[in-house]
Amino acid sequence: MKKFIVFLIGLFAAQSSLLAQEKSLLWKVSMKGQPDSYLFGTIHAICQSDYLEMELLHQALERSQQLILEVDMNNPQAIADMQSKMILQGDTTLRHWIPNDDDYLFIAEECARHGIALEEFMQFKPMMLISMLSMKSFQCENLASYENNLTQMAQKVDKPILGLESASYQLNLFDALSSEDIVSMIKATLEEIKVAEQTSAMTQLYRNQDIQGLYEMVAQSAEMKDHQDLFLTKRNQNWVKALPELMNQTSSLIAVGAGHLGGPQGLIALLKSKGYQVVPVKNFP
Repeated sequence: MKKFIVFLIGLFAAQSSLLAQEKSLLWKVSMKGQPDSYLFGTIHAICQSDYLEMELLHQALERSQQLILEVDMNNPQAIADMQSKMILQGDTTLRHWIPNDDDYLFIAEECARHGIALEEFMQFKPMMLISMLSMKSFQCENLASYENNLTQMAQKVDKPILGLESASYQLNLFDALSSEDIVSMIKATLEEIKVAEQTSAMTQLYRNQDIQGLYEMVAQSAEMKDHQDLFLTKRNQNWVKALPELMNQTSSLIAVGAGHLGGPQGLIALLKSKGYQVVPVKNFP
């Protein structure tokens, strides 16, 4: 269950022409008088065959004293909070977000085509269904997660793992959406399963380490329509407020969805505006 939400958030997830030319998933963040930290753009789910094994990423983790993720899903309290927020309370069901009968029948039929029984999601908030549908857009059975792998590597050497926001905060983002927003999001996800083009295109951009292309694709997607400020901009601004204190005395590897790195309000631009030098990592001395 926790992988579904981390994946979904990651999906919602135009820089200057100079930045657009820089293609890298790993960036060094530095400021005089402070230890160097590293910023890595993840993709929350990817076919195992497309997973990039990056020695530079391993070296960045080795050089860092702590790992910072969007959410520390290894924290038992985070998991408990997520599960409690996922389940609907009282008499409310998923039907509340799909009030139109025609929409409901269409969604139920399309879900059934992909082996998903809509009635099994009645007691869950809509993001659970959207997450399950999103997983169907992958043309493979075995998926990999950078967050999971980084967490395991950090645990092996007892590096602290921190989260930039709580699982509850992430889930509450969807509570701000109207039923019309939710229905549109579900239909857009169903359409992506049919064509499978968006997932393939996103995977290719990621393998090319094209963070500008990833930002533009996420920002222009049907799911993000009218919600970029909620899912990207405000979260980036919150993270940049928290990061200086976390990096001040402790070298950190910060791993967040790659869609958060590019764009005029992306983490790279925002960190630069705070006086940090942010440069792509091509090699380590």
